[in-house]
Amino acid sequence: MGTEVVLKAEQLCDEVHREFPKGAFFLVKFVFDQEKLYCRFLHYDTAFAIQRRWQLSGVPTIFLPNRMRLAIPE
Repeated sequence: MGTEVVLKAEQLCDEVHREFPKGAFFLVKFVFDQEKLYCRFLHYDTAFAIQRRWQLSGVPTIFLPNRMRLAIPE
């Protein structure tokens, strides 16, 4: 557990990568039907920040889009 998502994910990736050095990591990119400003603020940059750190270390990363629908009452 941790409060800094990118840092904690990088630490977990390092542990897994030491055990499986030829592995690849999959990241989920959320795609919202009706994107709100707070959705982009909360979810948009995390996967890209993780990808930047891992690619600089030579770890292959692959993005998978995940379509999300927000159930917000009008």
